[in-house]
Amino acid sequence: MVFVTAVLWSTAGVLVKAVPVNAVWMVFIRSISAGIILLPFLIRQKVMPPKIVLIAGFCMISFMSTFVIATRLGNVAMAISMQSAAPIFVIVYFFIVNRKIERYKLVVVMFILSGIMLNLLNAMETGALLSIVAGLFCAITFAGYPFCIKRITHGSPLGIVSAVNFVCAGFCILALPFSHEPMPVSFLDVLTLVLMGIFVSGCAQALYTAGLKRISVESAMIIILAEPILNPVWVFLFTGEVPPIMSIIALTLILAGVVTDVYFRISNLKTTIGGEKL
Repeated sequence: MVFVTAVLWSTAGVLVKAVPVNAVWMVFIRSISAGIILLPFLIRQKVMPPKIVLIAGFCMISFMSTFVIATRLGNVAMAISMQSAAPIFVIVYFFIVNRKIERYKLVVVMFILSGIMLNLLNAMETGALLSIVAGLFCAITFAGYPFCIKRITHGSPLGIVSAVNFVCAGFCILALPFSHEPMPVSFLDVLTLVLMGIFVSGCAQALYTAGLKRISVESAMIIILAEPILNPVWVFLFTGEVPPIMSIIALTLILAGVVTDVYFRISNLKTTIGGEKL
């Protein structure tokens, strides 16, 4: 179920390339579709507290729209690698709060920073610096999203996803007057975005939640890495876009950092459990 989730999420890049629609409209149609498909879970149980749900919705519209912008201005390998760089902002946050950092996290930071720098150099060569800015904001808000979800204390998991998607759609409505591009009028484009919302956002999240009940979070984190690997593959197969070699190397470095982070987390968890048993 977790792997199917990764495959569904990995189609986002090719859909962004295939549907020539403004980023805000794209996020709005996706979010409202996902919110409606999961609405029965929201009706059964209230989601609280509202303030955290609002922040989570803001994070969602931010990382989804900036991912679209980064993909359009740059390439999907760069965009997905910048989104995958989210752990570095989590590490920085905890360093500021705790004033200390574990040694292995320095290795994680080194890998991810190297990937970001390669993306930056590639963007400077192609004149797409705005794609890096969008990618960094995508990573920051992508990192903030799970923090918000963990702080929502009331509501079923899928009800929470529905509520956050509705809030995200609400933020989109507020942003639409500032969008200078017209709404999508092609039936095929709207249908694609609706199906994207139902399957890539709604059903994928349902599968992920169900999968997490059967395997460990650490195992899920490793399996879900299939998403950033498959994303540029689908784009190449369906649109013919070949990512620049520097973007591929950057993605490899950033994923190496993520794998290092997950590996040491699992090692530390096993050590803690072993110590408690002893």
